[in-house]
Amino acid sequence: MRATVGITPLKMGTNDISIWFDNHPDFKQVRVKFTMPPDWVAEDNAFSLGNGEYRLTGNFLHAAGVIQMEVNATTTQGEKITFPLSN
Repeated sequence: MRATVGITPLKMGTNDISIWFDNHPDFKQVRVKFTMPPDWVAEDNAFSLGNGEYRLTGNFLHAAGVIQMEVNATTTQGEKITFPLSN
């Protein structure tokens, strides 16, 4: 399984983060975790748009630097799948 992420606009401030999953799996929950050294962490649930697409809207790109992102998806059967994303 593969997850693809798009961020618009790709700049500091309010962003839409779209996540697409191949083969349109049905997830019970999709949670996204952002981390930035030395100690900033933010997590939030993405909402489903259908057809394997999920979205977050908010102020996630808040400063210059490297932000790491991890997508944690829980299937309807309770299986947890982690997608670490890097640039």
